[in-house]
Amino acid sequence: KERKSNKEYVKKLFGTGANKDDLKMNLSGSYMGPTLHLEKSFVKISKPFVTVSTLKAKGSEEAVKALEFIKDYECKQAAGPLRVTLVRIADGVMPGPKDESIIKWVQEWKSESYYRDMTQSKRTIDTQQEIKDCAETQSVIEFNDAQHFR
Repeated sequence: KERKSNKEYVKKLFGTGANKDDLKMNLSGSYMGPTLHLEKSFVKISKPFVTVSTLKAKGSEEAVKALEFIKDYECKQAAGPLRVTLVRIADGVMPGPKDESIIKWVQEWKSESYYRDMTQSKRTIDTQQEIKDCAETQSVIEFNDAQHFR
């Protein structure tokens, strides 16, 4: 045992985290709480194309508006992703502060080409503009080699 006591160890451990003001927050973990999930197809594609989007809205009200735009778009669209999961960080039950302006969503598509085609549809372009009007920033990470493991 290289440390004199657990108190010394805890001081060093807490000091390694990003939050220097509230050291407990460094151990709080990731998002815990409700998600919204829409399963449009029970078809499993062995190598789907997956996108993970993060939106930082201009404020709490804009985050709620953007979430409603996304839900409405996904529910009314006959074509589109096979499934989508939405998370509003403010709805989390994890400890600590929650950014009321952040929304994340994951979409699973049949293929990258199908995703690219869908992003060019008028409805998608119009909805994306409504979402952008609510956004301070938005990012999309694409996974073109996602795989189901079961």
